[in-house]
Amino acid sequence: MRSTLGQKVRGLRTSMGINQGQLANRASISQSQVCLIEKGKSCNPTMGHILSLSLALNTTTDFLCGREEALIDIRIKEALTQERRASKKRTIRRTK
Repeated sequence: MRSTLGQKVRGLRTSMGINQGQLANRASISQSQVCLIEKGKSCNPTMGHILSLSLALNTTTDFLCGREEALIDIRIKEALTQERRASKKRTIRRTK
């Protein structure tokens, strides 16, 4: 299951050892906005907020918005497909 924007923000924030107020100051947004985003109650945070949060959390907007996870999923699927093909080829060679 993919993490939500709020889960990612909270996870990164806590891993940095800062509270919501400190994150809000670093991102130049209100603490209440950080709280709403983390709780998933801010339905449409602006790209400005997401950009500010990404800079304050030393990450990318792609990660916060889930795009990097999608790219990683595609790469994993491609790698698994290639491994399955190679495994089938090895099996075929052994049976000959």
